[in-house]
Amino acid sequence: MSKFTINEQIIKWIRKNCDSDKDIEEFLLNLIYFEAERTGQWQWKDNYKRMIKNHSNEWGNKNEN
Repeated sequence: MSKFTINEQIIKWIRKNCDSDKDIEEFLLNLIYFEAERTGQWQWKDNYKRMIKNHSNEWGNKNEN
């Protein structure tokens, strides 16, 4: 496990600026935690695409795209 820590201000900023969109808030927080757990050992493009696809499928009809 990585010894990387996440600045609490980042988490607060995400929660504040996502307003009431809990889907986006959850996605961004999951992305940050995912990255923090795997620092320096991933090819991010493929992981980002997979996470976007998974979250997009979960959002279903709420997805604007």
